[in-house]
Amino acid sequence: MQKNSPTTQQPEPISSDRLLTVQETASVLGLAVSTLNRARVYGTSDLPPYVKLGKAVRYRLSTVQAFIASRTENQHTTQQQAA
Repeated sequence: MQKNSPTTQQPEPISSDRLLTVQETASVLGLAVSTLNRARVYGTSDLPPYVKLGKAVRYRLSTVQAFIASRTENQHTTQQQAA
């Protein structure tokens, strides 16, 4: 008889959509961790949605990237006034 050895295979990570910690997300966005935490708890800010895994909070990399892209501006904010 052949023994069945249990093999535990880890799923392949999806590198383009990995889950970021709050610290990693804050770093990518250039914000303080406390800003993300406060916005999440009080719902006071327009920041990327998060994923809750048990007690852990994570942000999808693709969501954070889309958030940044949606706020990228190509125009100057100053306007020239006619003299």
